[in-house]
Amino acid sequence: MRTFSVIILVFCAVLLHAEHLFSGIWKAEARASRRSMQVKTDEAELSTDFPGGVLLYQEQNRYRFKPDRRIFNSKTLSVSVKAEGCAHPLKAWIFVKDKDGAWFQSDREFSLKPGVWTRLSVRLDRPGRELFPKGHSAAWSGYFASRIFAAGVSIYGEEKDSARIFMKTPVFEGERANPAPAVVRWDFPETGRQFQTVVSRFRLNKEYFNPFDPDEIAADFEVLAPGTEKAISYPAFFSMDTLRRRHFTMETTELSGSPFWEFRFYPKETGKYKIRLRLTESGKKEAVYTPWRTIHIEKSNHSGAVRISKADPRYFELENGAFYYPVGLNIHTNTDQRGERVVRLKDMADGGVQEMAPQTDVTIASQETQDTTVTAATVQMTHATDETQNVQPEEEAEDAAPLIQVNASEDAQAENNVSEDASGEMDESAASAEEAKDGCPVGAIEEA
Repeated sequence: MRTFSVIILVFCAVLLHAEHLFSGIWKAEARASRRSMQVKTDEAELSTDFPGGVLLYQEQNRYRFKPDRRIFNSKTLSVSVKAEGCAHPLKAWIFVKDKDGAWFQSDREFSLKPGVWTRLSVRLDRPGRELFPKGHSAAWSGYFASRIFAAGVSIYGEEKDSARIFMKTPVFEGERANPAPAVVRWDFPETGRQFQTVVSRFRLNKEYFNPFDPDEIAADFEVLAPGTEKAISYPAFFSMDTLRRRHFTMETTELSGSPFWEFRFYPKETGKYKIRLRLTESGKKEAVYTPWRTIHIEKSNHSGAVRISKADPRYFELENGAFYYPVGLNIHTNTDQRGERVVRLKDMADGGVQEMAPQTDVTIASQETQDTTVTAATVQMTHATDETQNVQPEEEAEDAAPLIQVNASEDAQAENNVSEDASGEMDESAASAEEAKDGCPVGAIEEA
């Protein structure tokens, strides 16, 4: 029986440390176009010319793709490459992509000597240290390691040359370290204000295949309110910062920076609160706790959140007891621009969310881009009409609206008068209006 147990343990160890081949469809690109190649069982061959760059990689089936725990648990990614027929060494980098196209490339530059197999390798378990983003701002982490959709090499030659590139199937090797969970960095404020959300972020010493699954890792925080002896537990959550870009009615988001854990706390009372973190891993009964930390909540003039009125449940009130009556503007479609044109509010296509959003640098830059685009579209539409010929800046439109309308009507009347004068059919009322206009000073027109 003991011998059988030893055999099972050895077999499990071999499986954990065994190589895992990256299965996928071979693809090649050179000068931004697809290239044909010869494919064997675990090897591909591509003929190409230099100078320039070429990509040789494998890509998984897009419709069947899902995060792979075996790839996440791997320690390194290795690729074997050989260049034949070239007179000069070539430069090479390992790259991976996720399903959304986020590109990560090895910081190390490898050299391919003609006729020699070269093994390129990069660590997957070192967040933000060996693989770096290209074309975006997200840092490499275990989140992307579990979502590798394509893997291969990027080869570049500076001299005029030609070569045959051979590449073997990418291999995932080794096992990711699995230490006991611990909090390595906790950004915690020392003070806060009543009825205002307290936000705190922290990072752990390890990564998880699915950090959104509380059965795999549960990160919670316990709160001890002033005057109480029993702590209340709330869940924290895994997150990443995002960059949001808007183009007319379309919105896109892009992950940015390194992932983190966060919790949000809404204090309703003033005084000293105590908070600590609790980490619970799958299969472990005992949780890991951090020491208690203190935050002082000061009184504020904030009205608090909305709640049902304690005096009359038919109405709403704020937490400070003030009456609350919800009034808002709405639209019927995401292309309804009556909010911008009639009420002169910006960003109504998203239900007014942007009107209340914090004005970050990214938001301001996005709004400036959108305003420029809308102005250009307005100019194009204006040239297509005969009623208006001038486009005023958005800041001046509100103040100059009455004067613009008067001038527009006068220009239209002048055009009609000129047209009638040319045909010799000007009536007496038009002639009187023309004489009144010539004899009327500018101030009188503006007052009219």
